[in-house]
Amino acid sequence: MKTKIKLGELQSVIVGLQAVKAKKLPIKVQYALAVNIKTLTEKYVAYNAQRTEILEKDCVKDADGHPVLKDRVTKNAAGEVVNTQQEYTYGSDDDREKALKEVAELNSIEEELEMNKITLEELERCDEEPYDGLTGTNVQDMLFMISE
Repeated sequence: MKTKIKLGELQSVIVGLQAVKAKKLPIKVQYALAVNIKTLTEKYVAYNAQRTEILEKDCVKDADGHPVLKDRVTKNAAGEVVNTQQEYTYGSDDDREKALKEVAELNSIEEELEMNKITLEELERCDEEPYDGLTGTNVQDMLFMISE
């Protein structure tokens, strides 16, 4: 059954499903999760390649033609570093804004993907012995793949 998913949401959907897949669940649920994770991951690889192409198109490059990256540091209220990420360097704010606008447009594209579905009855089996059971977050992560 087809499901619409925005490209910018792919990574978080995959992470959520992988957390569910790590549990001991009925085989039909495990299989549906495995197939859906594979489908989503393939789409994410294509999305990420396009995203990288957009970001590198107008960025500053070194003598070898490689993008110049700089560290973006995030600090907490006490001034302690809590995160460091690398980001592309641009020659002008216009180039940076253009790239970010294109990435935002890419993120908003909705793809219709063929997803394996499970029934509510199959989902309810997850709460039986010998299975691990699902949290509310697990069920929320799986909502798009549950059929009634």
